[in-house]
Amino acid sequence: MKGLTSEQLRTEIKKRLVATNETLPSVDYEFPLNVIVEPTNVCNLACAMCPSPSQTRTRGYMSIDLWKKIVDEVMEKSPDSRIWPAVMGEGLVMGKQFIEMLEYAAEKGANIYWNTNAVLFKEKWIERICALDLREITVGLDATTSEVYDKIRIKGDFDRAVENTISVLERRQPGTNVILQFIKQEENFHQEEEFREFWLKRGATVKIRPRLGWGTGVDSPDLILSQDERVGPCPWLIRTISIHWNGAAVQCDADWDQKHPVGNINKVSIEEVWKGKLADRRKAHRNMDFSFELCQDCNDWQAGVSETFRSEREVR
Repeated sequence: MKGLTSEQLRTEIKKRLVATNETLPSVDYEFPLNVIVEPTNVCNLACAMCPSPSQTRTRGYMSIDLWKKIVDEVMEKSPDSRIWPAVMGEGLVMGKQFIEMLEYAAEKGANIYWNTNAVLFKEKWIERICALDLREITVGLDATTSEVYDKIRIKGDFDRAVENTISVLERRQPGTNVILQFIKQEENFHQEEEFREFWLKRGATVKIRPRLGWGTGVDSPDLILSQDERVGPCPWLIRTISIHWNGAAVQCDADWDQKHPVGNINKVSIEEVWKGKLADRRKAHRNMDFSFELCQDCNDWQAGVSETFRSEREVR
């Protein structure tokens, strides 16, 4: 965090981790609170803090039938859970099919939390998306100038992303929270305050967060606690399941390259996977056993150190 010494940062992270751990139930959730769904692992950008360009798995697009199966199960078994289109790709590369996916989920009343880089919006898509009652749209921008943006969001278009985001802010539904995300890194530290002020004035929520390691897929210099400083299970593991475009289920986004799949949602239900191998991994974490290969070196359990600022103009 800005202005903190290494020791102060360590203390702050620990404090927030303890607070987060206190919110976790002592018994398992019957169904994941966060169902992260990857419509595609194809992305139009090659961001410096994302391992997407390093993927070795096949790139492709989720079928509309699989998407509907996921949405229908969530709405049947845990309608308060979040459906979170994200992981390694940008949904808008799918064009109108992705818009149709969002529309289907919104029609079913799903809680949709969507991450986008906002570069590929078209006017007709903005109109259709802003007509939907989405819970959150998180826009990754990370800069206030194209010079800095181009170093971080490689292959992006700063001016277009800003223009599209402002359009979404002006036209969103009253219940849609638009979050502008700023991932702190060496290239943009000096723009944090300007970024926050610019977007708060326009009615956005602003999230300032450190770089994640993605299970050591990239460097995460601000996540400085060692494994023996853990205070409890990983919140991501306890709350979340990730489903890749081909239906493969993995425990979390740390398995971005699909090295440890635990089932395929084309063939089984989310609930079956959640109560199968993933239940064993959650039990191990609750017993402070982090020996599973994917968890041994991962430091994303510290990610709760992010800061959120809300605009007085924000509509909730």
